Amino acid sequence: FQVSQGKDRAGIVHTLSRILPGRDFSGVSEFVLNEDRQTGFPVVSLFTGGRAPKTASLWGALFMTQMTVFFAASWMTAILTQQGLTVRGAITAASLFTAGGIFGPMACGWLSDRLRPIVVVCAFEAGAATLMAAIGPAGSTQLTAMIAVFFAGFCTFGALGGVIALGASVYPTAMRATGLGWLSGTGRVGSLVGAVLGGVLIATGLPKSQLFYF
Repeated sequence: FQVSQGKDRAGIVHTLSRILPGRDFSGVSEFVLNEDRQTGFPVVSLFTGGRAPKTASLWGALFMTQMTVFFAASWMTAILTQQGLTVRGAITAASLFTAGGIFGPMACGWLSDRLRPIVVVCAFEAGAATLMAAIGPAGSTQLTAMIAVFFAGFCTFGALGGVIALGASVYPTAMRATGLGWLSGTGRVGSLVGAVLGGVLIATGLPKSQLFYF
């Protein structure tokens, strides 16, 4: 970022020395960046230079993933209770969604370092969709509900972290903060929709086991 902003060599060396202690930069006379200099309003730049499909895909992915997270966080306990679990059993099962979310981003990050990140994130998204749908038929018994919910949280939170990491990798340095800021904002809109959508779906009178399909 300092190179893209034209900062002086001494300041760049100071920063790099903190990032890489012990590295000798005395022989480096100039620092260059293999990126075009960005001008104009940064938000517009998210949709120029061939970045529009990537931006739209990232926004859509994070919107849907955050919507899923907050739908589950807001309504899972109530739905599982109405499917026949005890209140204690439903709370225990629902808590495993967040427990799975502790390990999912770690696994997604570890795999992304070794495989193509886009493939890993898409696999986690597909797993999240499949396992969220599986909570419906699995939610009538304690053990199957706990298993389905845990791995749904594992995949959903893993995908959540993966999408944000992808956002950090697709934008040039000068607009990276802007890109991530708008991406996060889109996800927050999805959070609001997810919480409201659960109430709307429940009000339709659909069988509770089918709500997770949506």
